[in-house]
Amino acid sequence: AIIIGKTNVPLDLADYQSYNAVYGRTNNPHDLSLSPGGSSGGSAAAVAAGIVPLCIGTDIGGSVRVPAHCCGVFAHKPSWGIISKSNCGLPIPPKPLSTTGPIARCAADLTVISKLLFTHAREQLSGLANAIIPPSRVQTLKGCRVALWDDDPVCPVDASVSSAIRATVDLLKRAGAIVTLTRPKVNSEELLSCYRDCVNDAMSSLLPKEMNSGRTYADFLENEKIQCKIRKAFGDFFTDFDILLTPTFPVVAFPHDETPVHFPFYQTSSRVLPNGLPYHLGCFWPALANLTLLPATAFPVQGETDGSLPVALQIIGQELDDLTCLHIVEQLEKAGKNTRVAQFRVPARLK
Repeated sequence: AIIIGKTNVPLDLADYQSYNAVYGRTNNPHDLSLSPGGSSGGSAAAVAAGIVPLCIGTDIGGSVRVPAHCCGVFAHKPSWGIISKSNCGLPIPPKPLSTTGPIARCAADLTVISKLLFTHAREQLSGLANAIIPPSRVQTLKGCRVALWDDDPVCPVDASVSSAIRATVDLLKRAGAIVTLTRPKVNSEELLSCYRDCVNDAMSSLLPKEMNSGRTYADFLENEKIQCKIRKAFGDFFTDFDILLTPTFPVVAFPHDETPVHFPFYQTSSRVLPNGLPYHLGCFWPALANLTLLPATAFPVQGETDGSLPVALQIIGQELDDLTCLHIVEQLEKAGKNTRVAQFRVPARLK
C-alpha cells in the first residue's frame, strides 16, 4: 500500500469529535459545522471526501464505527486480539478492548483490507495468533437469521436512526432474511457500567492523575466477572442467530463543541447530545461489540431526503465471525442498490 499520511484525532483518542490544540478541528464533509465523529474522525472524513480510498484506525469505544456513522462510510471493528497495533516490529502488548480496523467507501474494499490485516498484521501476543478466522457462515441474505436490537431506554435513538433501521429491516425481509426483534439476556445498565469501568482501566495510563478512579485490583476482578457473564450471554445468543443488527450511535452527526472539558467520552460530564442525552451515554451502542470483544461491521444508511445526514448501523457477529459480518454487509450493499441502505453517497456539498 502507498501510505498518504496521518489523519486527525481528538486529544488522547477520547472523544466523539476530532479536535485537538495541535492540529485543530476536523470538519464533517457533509456539513462543516458538524463533527466527523471520533476518534478516527480525520480518517472517516478523508475517506468520505474522496481524499483516500480507505484508512486504518483503532476502536475501543466505536472509534472507527462512530466516524463511519457521522460521515456515511463503512467500517469494521474486528474480533479483539486478531490484528496487531504494532507498526514497528516491537512487542507491544494488546490493549484491553481496543482493536485496529479499516474504514472504506464500499463493503468490498472493507473486506479486502480486513483480509490483508488478518494475514499480514496478525497479533502474536493475545493467544489468538493461530486462531482460524472461518469463512462466512451464510452465503446469501435469504434465510439469514437476524436478531434486531433496535432501541434501548439506556440510550434511546433519534428519528433518523429509527428510520434507517426500518429501511434496513424492510430490505432484509424482502431479500428473504428472518428478522426477529430480540436481544441477548443482559442488563443494559450493567453492561454500560461494566464497559465504562473496563475502558477506564484500559485508558487510565493516558488520563491525568486527578482523574484516577481509585479502583482497586479487587474492583477490577469483580468487573471482569461481570464482563465474562455478559460475554457468555452474547455467546449463547448466537446459537440461535447468525448476526445481531443494532444502531451504531444514538444521533446523527452533531455540532462541534470545543468547550474545554477534560473528560473522556465515557465519563460523566456537562456535555449533552442534540437529543438531550448525556454525552457519555453515546458509548452504549459501540460498547456492545467492544465489551464482548466481538466483530462489528458498520454500514451507512443515507437520509430519507436529499441533503439529510447519513447514519450507520452495525452488524455484530460471534467471536472470530468477522468474515460473516463483512460478507453480509457486502450482500446488503448489493441488495440495497437504488435504495439508501448500505450505499455510500458523495457529500452533496462536494458534488
